[in-house]
Amino acid sequence: MKKGSLSILFIVFMSLVLVSCQGEAPEQAGPVKRAPRPEKKPEPEAKVEEKEEVDVATVKRNPFLNFMVKKGVRKEDERVKGPLECCELNLFKVIAVVSGIDEPRAVIQAPDNKKYIVK
Repeated sequence: MKKGSLSILFIVFMSLVLVSCQGEAPEQAGPVKRAPRPEKKPEPEAKVEEKEEVDVATVKRNPFLNFMVKKGVRKEDERVKGPLECCELNLFKVIAVVSGIDEPRAVIQAPDNKKYIVK
């Protein structure tokens, strides 16, 4: 039974292929001629325009720059403050002191409970 149904399916498939192939034969294609390239015209010189201020929030951050640098334009004489310069000195707690070495160090705790090693 399977062989009979397979042969009928094959005949139907081949007849569909032959019917779809009927029609006009495609014309023989000759060598393809390319259109001549248009001559390049010299572009007018670009006008130098002043740069507009860029919204810093939309620009991607450079991963090689220090994360402590403020976003945006900053003046040359303006110094970026570190994380320990956020609060007054009396708000910090001294946790430990290491002395008797070339560079004494101390561990201090900031008001936000972060700990820092200072020289």
